[in-house]
Amino acid sequence: PDVTGSAQAAAEAAITAANLTVGNVTIAYSETIAAGNVSSQSPAGGASVLPGTAVNLLVSDGPNPSTLWSFAVVCDSRGSTNGVNVGVLGPIANHIAASGAELLIVPGDLVESGNASPYQTWRDTMAPVYNAGIPIYPVRGNHETYQGTAGWVEKFGADIPDNGPDGAVNYTYYVEHESALFIGIDHYIGSYGHIPDAWLDNLLANNTKP
Repeated sequence: PDVTGSAQAAAEAAITAANLTVGNVTIAYSETIAAGNVSSQSPAGGASVLPGTAVNLLVSDGPNPSTLWSFAVVCDSRGSTNGVNVGVLGPIANHIAASGAELLIVPGDLVESGNASPYQTWRDTMAPVYNAGIPIYPVRGNHETYQGTAGWVEKFGADIPDNGPDGAVNYTYYVEHESALFIGIDHYIGSYGHIPDAWLDNLLANNTKP
């Protein structure tokens, strides 16, 4: 029987029921098979074998801990302290800085109304994250557009990869990190609701991340 993907106990029961025997069971990390399930078998499922043949199993131990990584997401941090909810965002920043996250994604509404002054308040509040060396990747929400593009590039342009489409550099961009591709699309730049289809199609067509 083909027992690949089955839980180990169920796989062994199926092998025994087929008048075969369970051979060597090896445990190994797998990035794709859940821990405790069969990653592969030998002989392969469906092969013609004699009764009593031993079927060797490779059982997943889950992902290798050394390959695991984490990221954080924070959004809608608007508030009354120069447009920022400092009382809530400050403790969040401290937690992220101590969490081991490798990057922070901020999908919009950082401040009540976008311009350089509240953006600086936001950055000051997020100082623990910046000081921990964790890169922060923001994208504008509708509240950042209330005063056009004022202050955005001044305060965040240096943090944003310059790989966006024409006319949207520093606003729309992508980040590759470990096993992931993050895409930030600012659909307020240019005409409202505009999605850079050709840029996005090309990016996804050439993506090598899961």
